[in-house]
Amino acid sequence: MRRRGFALVNAVIIVGALAAVAVAALAAGEAARGRQVAQTTADQAAQYAEAAGLVLAAVLEADAAAGETDHAGEGWAEPREGEPIDRGSVDWRMSDLQGRFNVNWLADEGEFAALARAAFIRLADTRGLPPLLAARAADALDPAAEGRDGALRGGPRGSRPRVGALVSLGELLLVDGMTADELARIAPVLAALPADAALNVNTAEPEVLAAFLPGQSRASVLAALRRVRRPVGSVEEFQIEVLDPLAGGDSESLLPGARLAVGSEWFEAEVAARLDGTVLRQRMLFWRPADGGGVERLRTEPDWEP
Repeated sequence: MRRRGFALVNAVIIVGALAAVAVAALAAGEAARGRQVAQTTADQAAQYAEAAGLVLAAVLEADAAAGETDHAGEGWAEPREGEPIDRGSVDWRMSDLQGRFNVNWLADEGEFAALARAAFIRLADTRGLPPLLAARAADALDPAAEGRDGALRGGPRGSRPRVGALVSLGELLLVDGMTADELARIAPVLAALPADAALNVNTAEPEVLAAFLPGQSRASVLAALRRVRRPVGSVEEFQIEVLDPLAGGDSESLLPGARLAVGSEWFEAEVAARLDGTVLRQRMLFWRPADGGGVERLRTEPDWEP
């Protein structure tokens, strides 16, 4: 009788164990199916983002055909939300990077680099960066700065970061003392473009213009901009109507006309693709050559907060 009891208990244990194995197998299968669905959804969202990139490139090409000036009243600058695509939607917002301060002006070997350095330190101050940190960032980019090497953090095993023009703003985190929070404060008014990229006066951030004009503030520049017709059709027109009055009649010595433009080649788009609760965010860098060679998307990367 006792053996039968043990046999019954063993049978119950075995059945329970098999049931547990079956439940675990089902759970594993469901988890695998969930991962597959999530991956498929993410892949589809990526295709939506890719489609948005094609649309944005076409928008920039159409804009180039409409004229040489670029300003915030044009179609490329209009943000879009909830644009339907297949079973999901896309949002996008495009910015003119030539309306920002180009950090690679600091790496230029010409006379403009000194003007850019002074402007960068003033701009950083308005954004709450310590002056010493701003000066160190300028030194890190300036090929002639005596403290250039000491301005950069050492890499793994004592290696040194690459010195020279930046490819992305994230490289500023290699500056000794620069934190992600500090970079986040100034990044919205910065860009990392070729050193010869001009500042577009029709899209320039007022505080970037103010940084080149000692004694002026974002508010005073904004007031001056509101008093004139925009967009302007030429750099000379902007100098006469806006910059010279703010600079006491001599803006050329502070912000040379050769460094200004009324149109742009470099744009950045923030794209969000949405599908079934999944949101894929990307940043896309577009280059539209002035010679009309067509729009190129040079880089696509996950959206980031510096």
